[in-house]
Amino acid sequence: MSLRFFEGQDHAKFYAKYRPIPPTELIERLVNFLREKYEGPLSQAVDLGCGNGQCTFALANTFSSVLGTDISPSQISEATESSKTMNVTTVRFQVSPAEEIPVADKSTQLITICEAAHWMDLPKVYQEARRVLVKNGAFAIIGYHLPLYMPQKKDEAKFDTIKLAVDSAIDATREYWPKQALQVFHEYSDVVIPFSNFTRERGFTFQRKAKISDVLGCIQSYSPYQNFCKDKGENVGNELLNNIANRILATLNEGRENPMSTEEFEEYEFTESVNYFVLMARI
Repeated sequence: MSLRFFEGQDHAKFYAKYRPIPPTELIERLVNFLREKYEGPLSQAVDLGCGNGQCTFALANTFSSVLGTDISPSQISEATESSKTMNVTTVRFQVSPAEEIPVADKSTQLITICEAAHWMDLPKVYQEARRVLVKNGAFAIIGYHLPLYMPQKKDEAKFDTIKLAVDSAIDATREYWPKQALQVFHEYSDVVIPFSNFTRERGFTFQRKAKISDVLGCIQSYSPYQNFCKDKGENVGNELLNNIANRILATLNEGRENPMSTEEFEEYEFTESVNYFVLMARI
């Protein structure tokens, strides 16, 4: 049975705003992998554990219809609102556990699970995939590592110290990381998709500009941080974030003749870089 960790509406909003989007090259690789054996129309894809739809929407330009499912009503609510705002008519969302895919037999060409496989009962998901995928249909488990924040070129020598400051959030919330979630850090090394032509690939990178508010917002989007705040209190969580921001500001100001003001720091742009990997197989 799928586990529940992203139920709160506020948490869902953080998730929607700050989580990365699968890079175009990764989506193209999924489609090319599918097309190596499958020659029919791309009529439907299903994205399990879709969250706010980051991966679901990425499939919309390729498939005639895309269904995103998630066990969390809050996540589905956010995804549905995003769909309306974006005016995307080929994507729909539904509250449903990953182990019960609400589509007809042999109706789907691609199933994706992005950064969510560790919450699922994968043997049951595989059983459902055999039911709903067409012959030579593809099944993909996607994951990504924690973001890296690269400072501007003039400050690039300070990257390691900035990384340590961000990593301190992981250290502070370590006891709140469920064992299942740690599988992502190891790229699901123990997972073998029990279909044909199983392969693992990496080297797909998502990048965007990020300010310090985005760095802290990304930390807030993780369930361990949310559980840390529930246990220790919101004030303790805010203090952790403030300490991280202050450490990064102090690092950037090292060696500067004219230290940045708080206002300048808030507008300082990092490059957020997220490395993706994928496990793929076909029916």
